[in-house]
Amino acid sequence: MTTGIAVSALAAAAAVVVALLMLLFGGTSAPVDRADTLVPADALVYVHVSTDPGRDQDAQLLNRLQRFPAFEKLRKRVQAAIGPRAGAFDYKRDVRSWLGKEAAFAITPHGLLILLSVAKEPTAQGVLQRIAGGQAATRHAGVVVRHYGAGAAAFVGGFLAIGPEPVVDQVIDLHAPKSRERPLSRVTEYARAAKLRPEDRALDAWAAPGAVRLALPPRFAGLLGDRPVSLSAAPTDNGLHVEALRLGGAGKRSEFGPKLLDRVPDDVLAYVGVRGLRALGALLPAAAGKAAGGLRRGLKPLLATLDGEVAIFITPASPEPVVALVARTADAAAAREALAGLQGVIAGLLAGSEDATGQVPTFEERDLGGGLDGYALRLAGGGELVYAVSGDRVIVSNADDGVRRTTGDEASLRDRSDFETTVPGVPDAAEAIAFVLPSQLLALGDQAGLDAGSAYRSVRDEFRKVRAVGATVRRQGNDTIAELNFLFP
Repeated sequence: MTTGIAVSALAAAAAVVVALLMLLFGGTSAPVDRADTLVPADALVYVHVSTDPGRDQDAQLLNRLQRFPAFEKLRKRVQAAIGPRAGAFDYKRDVRSWLGKEAAFAITPHGLLILLSVAKEPTAQGVLQRIAGGQAATRHAGVVVRHYGAGAAAFVGGFLAIGPEPVVDQVIDLHAPKSRERPLSRVTEYARAAKLRPEDRALDAWAAPGAVRLALPPRFAGLLGDRPVSLSAAPTDNGLHVEALRLGGAGKRSEFGPKLLDRVPDDVLAYVGVRGLRALGALLPAAAGKAAGGLRRGLKPLLATLDGEVAIFITPASPEPVVALVARTADAAAAREALAGLQGVIAGLLAGSEDATGQVPTFEERDLGGGLDGYALRLAGGGELVYAVSGDRVIVSNADDGVRRTTGDEASLRDRSDFETTVPGVPDAAEAIAFVLPSQLLALGDQAGLDAGSAYRSVRDEFRKVRAVGATVRRQGNDTIAELNFLFP
């Protein structure tokens, strides 16, 4: 498959239009989507945006997206590719004057395809000539194909199709009256996902299984399995709502009842809830995964007792934040026994073979207050590892306070208004629930010196202006639905 496709200046300009003029104006009816009838069935990725001047949510979504620095960087990068004519390019005059109600792009095995619906073809023709200049045209199946640098363009079925000539030819063939070609709209899984999209959406996306494997690290792609994914986005009064659908592969064994939310403190910076410790494997860095591999045999008895709900959270504290894990167990006695059996292995792994006195570090029993007894281990690099078993819960933390706060009667995460906004209607059964305060969490990362890494800096720049993010992953029949809500200040 071709991975690097040279596109013409005109195609680059159109890409900017798709990114920036989608949602230029903006009714609550579902957006029109006819572009998928012109996209080849083997497309790896398909993105559709509504450019309907009668839909208010389209303009609102553009406003939300402009909060992310990557959006502005994309605009500048692609506009620079237009060349010396970029300064004279005016979006409203040169595109909005003829653009219809939708725009889309698709990544196909033969290159990038851009589709812009055309409301006024004569106006579009004039703009194309003025911006890109003309080259000799050819015909394919009776349709005029114009060439612009390394790309081609043709008016097909009410759209301007732009891309490498083989891709534009495919579009023409798909639109032919007796075409034997199959469009994306007739792919069974895509058609089923399209029927489930929310009507208030302004943007849709589709990723075939191959695209998921290429775009995500293996351990995250493994969570999605060999399944296609559909995504829709819509603005909200104070943020952005994203709904993703994975078709097929859902199972009841991954669900849990979110009861531990009442044990998560209300001042958390981040929280993740899943079923069982095994579900956290994809969230661990590769190095942590390798270290945990040596504990596999010893962990089996413990994991067998902790197959219920697991909650991990971070709360602010000085000199370092408190991190805690709370897991429900069906057999507290078995959990205590399994933890006792692991003490020596964990001490050797995290505390080293011996301390300055020549003694091997061990877990020490500790009174945590309120009738709660626990065990603590001093770590080789500083800090502690503390655990306790209370009722039907196993609690592990880097501080006594992290254990104590999960056993008291203080206010919980459920009491936060921003949690209620970003995770509305907590389901009775879920595969995962998450809540994050990005700006505050990133501030801790800066203090810890993480800003030295380029990957961290790019994440920080994108999310430091986001007030809160909430996510819920749940099963719907044999499918999996993930809902994310971004809350802006």
